[in-house]
Amino acid sequence: MGMTRRAWMAGAAGIGATAITEKTRFLRGPNPSPVKSVPAKWDITLFDRPGWCSHAWYHIVEPDGTIVVPIQSSDMRAPYGDFIRTETDDLVLKSRDNGHSWTEVRDASLTAFPWGCYGLPAKAPDGKLVSVVSADYVATPDERRAHLEQHGLTEFYTPRTEWLYRPWPLSMAESLRRKGIYLFEGDEGSDRMAFSLLGYCCRTSNDGGKSWTIQPITGLPFFSNEAGSFRNLITTRQGVWVASVFGTPNPNRDPVPADGFGTSKLPIGSYALRSADRGATWTIHTIAYDSSGEHSFDETALLELPSGRILAMLRHSGFADSSSRDVTLYRSHSADGGRTWATPVSSGIVGYPAHLLLLRNNRVLCTVGHRLDPWGHQAVISADEGRTWSVPKVIRDDSLPGWTTYPMSSQLRDGSIFTTYGNLKRLPPAARAAFDAPGTFRSGKQQEFVYAAASVYRPEFTHTLDAV
Repeated sequence: MGMTRRAWMAGAAGIGATAITEKTRFLRGPNPSPVKSVPAKWDITLFDRPGWCSHAWYHIVEPDGTIVVPIQSSDMRAPYGDFIRTETDDLVLKSRDNGHSWTEVRDASLTAFPWGCYGLPAKAPDGKLVSVVSADYVATPDERRAHLEQHGLTEFYTPRTEWLYRPWPLSMAESLRRKGIYLFEGDEGSDRMAFSLLGYCCRTSNDGGKSWTIQPITGLPFFSNEAGSFRNLITTRQGVWVASVFGTPNPNRDPVPADGFGTSKLPIGSYALRSADRGATWTIHTIAYDSSGEHSFDETALLELPSGRILAMLRHSGFADSSSRDVTLYRSHSADGGRTWATPVSSGIVGYPAHLLLLRNNRVLCTVGHRLDPWGHQAVISADEGRTWSVPKVIRDDSLPGWTTYPMSSQLRDGSIFTTYGNLKRLPPAARAAFDAPGTFRSGKQQEFVYAAASVYRPEFTHTLDAV
């Protein structure tokens, strides 16, 4: 059997609940009040729908201060997970008062990301939106349906079916592996499918995301698996586009094993896709790759610093100690716009993956998922462009072990920091009963679900006021 993506990547409640409808529950923080009385940190449950896996993968703070949080939600009674979502109900939450109250809208342009921690757009100086996305990310519903019908997998199609990974019948697995293509297997394949992850496209929009031009990225060496870009592509002050991607290089298209992704059998490397001509051509540059498999690197956060250097914080799995896996973030930097990268070293920050934010005082905030006890999310600060970091501050530590997901942070107009993430908690008894029905996906096995949450914290929560 192949290893599930979650297996190699991973190796609850909020405050102040108010029921809005039976379908959704929103938790609000303290009532708006003078700044002096607002606590240093408070937590918000954004979307809590038992039986649905609901992610706040990313958010946007608009120029007028409005916070926009897309929620990607999947019915857990149907196949869902890292590879494919078959029953979806996405929405967008907006707050105009720094997270104290929220309204719900529907905007498909903001939720049209099967996994919203990937392929997020950056804005170039001329206002153009640009992103690098996995090729299957942009498949149309008609293309998805045609592919599933061609391979006898029609039962997995609905008008809302989405995938980042291309599904294949298990009967084709060995022939694809002989061609050098790694296949992921997980329970969302329902013992019928395996999934590949190959190819990139560049998407650009001149109308704020209403319409997109899609251009395949060609001419790159062959990889057995590849994913990206992780989070946002960055557009440097020199006009260079740099995207964080990762995968396993296989230029000779050698056959690949059925398992071992991220180990010595099939190491993962972190790379920078770079374009100096506004997406006309692309080159790929190694940030970190260890062919021995002792270290595995992926999901790398990038940030251009005031000095012009690009800081990279790499998700890392180290296997030097056979008794435990090292999950400290590694750091690297580029001084030439992403062409070459310093040898990565451990940052000492435990957890994964990272999100990087340049604060208004030019300090760097790194928020990270803490996927070991206590499960949740933490934050650290660097005053020297990522060379050293403060002692971690706990944002949340009340998640169940498991799919605790990807924090992302922004600084609001009043200087406070807004961080979104996903936490895991146990299904209530009524919802658990529904999962025991015959024919239900993961029947009798589903005990937890992901809910979307956020925290708002003032600068003194992470560093002293004299550093603001």
